[in-house]
Amino acid sequence: MLLVIAVLCIIPPLFLADRLGANERKTNFTTEKWINNPDDRGYIVYDFLNENEIVGKTKEDIQKLLGVPDGDSFFNEENNIVYLLGLELGLIRMDSDYLIIWLNDEDKVIEYEIVSS
Repeated sequence: MLLVIAVLCIIPPLFLADRLGANERKTNFTTEKWINNPDDRGYIVYDFLNENEIVGKTKEDIQKLLGVPDGDSFFNEENNIVYLLGLELGLIRMDSDYLIIWLNDEDKVIEYEIVSS
């Protein structure tokens, strides 16, 4: 009986520690992850924004980090670049999230926002 209690007390924390580690690996930004795992961008984007001060960077700097912006989107304008982040995070995932980065006339980032559509 003591063995059963010991197992029941040890297994759940080990399982949770493994899940937390997997989640941490999934959310860490690298350019390779961003480009090769577009469905995970919604998780990665927050680490990217926390680790990189993008305001003031050039369009070229952003594209070195995130690759070529995604094609046509409802949010595309002349003075911005848009990256699809995938389905919104949460329990009910119906809309897509986008990272919109606005540029000034010198192609430098002046503002960014994550939006859903």
